[in-house]
Amino acid sequence: AGIGWALHALARYPEWQELVASEGRAMGSVPQFDQLAVTRRVVSEILRLYPPAPLLARCAARKMELGGYAVRKGQTVIVGIYPMQRHRTIWDRPDTFDPDRWLPGAAVPDAWMPFGTGPRMCIAAHFAQAEMAVVLARILARVRLEPAGPEPQVSLKVTTGSLSGLWGIAHKREP
Repeated sequence: AGIGWALHALARYPEWQELVASEGRAMGSVPQFDQLAVTRRVVSEILRLYPPAPLLARCAARKMELGGYAVRKGQTVIVGIYPMQRHRTIWDRPDTFDPDRWLPGAAVPDAWMPFGTGPRMCIAAHFAQAEMAVVLARILARVRLEPAGPEPQVSLKVTTGSLSGLWGIAHKREP
């Protein structure tokens, strides 16, 4: 789903699409993750806007207070990742696609947790980010995308998806 959301977004932001495509063309036949600085920022922003899991459920290990509410030991606590990663008190322009918020040295809020956090964080988080970056760069090195179809209707069920699909048109790039 993450690559689909990324292709959808990049079709709507051709300046970012071209930067990713340029990195894809420059990387040669052997992908080098460290050569994909812009693409990695794009991936981080896509994961902020469209986290793979829109919420996390956790069991309280002990009695505590959370946001002024009493939580019993064993009680289920739901963490809304999707709304937290778009919250206006945490993020500047929270609904705007802005990979520059991930420039080196930028302060990243603790609210960015598309793969969870702590001991139960997704074990494949780093692999997934690297895979997304390499696949995006490879695809966009070969095709140019343009938007098509309706705006997606975001669905927050088990994963972050679109009820209306993610539409676009791909055009082969000249070598």
